Amino acid sequence: MIEYVTWMVETGLDPEAEERLLDSLAILPNVEVQVRKLVPFGEGLQPGPGTEPEGPIVFHGSLQGAKWVQENTTWRPGAIANNPKLRCQSYYHVFNEYLLNRRHLFLPFGCFEERKEDLFDWLGEDDCIFVRPDANDKPFTGQLVKRETWDEDLKQIGFYDEVVTPETLCVVCAPQNIREEYRFFIRDGEVLTGSLYRKNAHTSQYTAVSAVSEPWAMAKLMAARAKRVGFEPDPIWVLDLCKDAQKRTRVLEVGSFSCAGLYDCNTDILARVVTEIARETTCR
Repeated sequence: MIEYVTWMVETGLDPEAEERLLDSLAILPNVEVQVRKLVPFGEGLQPGPGTEPEGPIVFHGSLQGAKWVQENTTWRPGAIANNPKLRCQSYYHVFNEYLLNRRHLFLPFGCFEERKEDLFDWLGEDDCIFVRPDANDKPFTGQLVKRETWDEDLKQIGFYDEVVTPETLCVVCAPQNIREEYRFFIRDGEVLTGSLYRKNAHTSQYTAVSAVSEPWAMAKLMAARAKRVGFEPDPIWVLDLCKDAQKRTRVLEVGSFSCAGLYDCNTDILARVVTEIARETTCR
């Protein structure tokens, strides 16, 4: 007997992609869907109808929703988001020379003031550096930090002082200009589907990526490289690539399935594969 899989889909983030995912799930046998919304201020997801479903439960939605699921439920697989293995420190060495942020260092937030001049000497361009969190669950948004607005920029990073503490590990990089950004979903060293999602730093543009395109070829190369060295943070994970100022394709970052925007990726493939993963996870 085939086990039912329940999908908990948080909506309100990207209505068009969410609708496509729901349509893809609707045609799968032995799959039930509950649409949930995130209640703000840490209250978690809205309650579903009746009792909690039995069997595998998959979550897809926001970072906040995934965190709540991991901390407050026993759903399996629940949120597919192995955050410790998705930290920059866990994969930068895997992609190494292919990274957009090849010139980087890791530094606790509390050390920034003391190392200010070193950071600009080592990594600064036009008196700017780029700072992002090491953590996949993004305690702050990556941003440029300028010498002339140093205090204001650091204050903005540390605005949520209960989240961004002196111990918070950051990645400090040389600033980069990005032309295009792409998202790919990886399963067991294979590229499942991909989408262009940004044409320049400020323009969203969703277009499915062809399997014969250059970005797909690079994604395929990086997926195989990750499998060869044993980097598999989750049974399905996200690889984001980009084109730099010289139009070279680089690794931007990796991420989790459950918190990833789907853009123009093939939701039929993702719905089917993740449903299979959910059944496999609960059979172990």
